[in-house]
Amino acid sequence: MAIDYGRKRCGIAVTDTLRIVATGLTTVSTHELIDWVKRYIASEQVDEIVVGKPTTLRGEPSESMRYICLLYTSPS
Repeated sequence: MAIDYGRKRCGIAVTDTLRIVATGLTTVSTHELIDWVKRYIASEQVDEIVVGKPTTLRGEPSESMRYICLLYTSPS
């Protein structure tokens, strides 16, 4: 599962079982994201959750990063 985190809405994508193709699944209101992910995980197999790491054109963290830093736990 991949999450494109936004201040108002989050895009959700998932892969096929062979992990070849990722497809957009839905858009969820940000304030409903955690509950939505919990429900989805309870009904579908999810091996990993990947959260996008937004950067500027210079490769620096974008302003959006401060809103997702609590969700982003992967090393740089």
